Amino acid sequence: PKGMGKTQFARYLAEALLCQQANQSGACGRCHDCTLLMHGNHPDLYWVESQDESPIKIDSIRGLQDEFVTTSYSGRRKIIMFKPAEQLN
Repeated sequence: PKGMGKTQFARYLAEALLCQQANQSGACGRCHDCTLLMHGNHPDLYWVESQDESPIKIDSIRGLQDEFVTTSYSGRRKIIMFKPAEQLN
């Protein structure tokens, strides 16, 4: 259901996975990757969102294929966030 905090949890998990100095509490909030995440422009975090509750089309996913063939910016991992995931077509 809406309002459970799925997006917040997914963002928290993505931050912990991308952080250079993550610990048991999550992302450090101080490293270069955390700074990029706080400003909303980390090059290894991709958001695919449905604009008006319409299905997320396969063309949106295909557009990301070229990005995921190359290595990540930080050399660790790349993450795609689908919002809402249940709208994937």
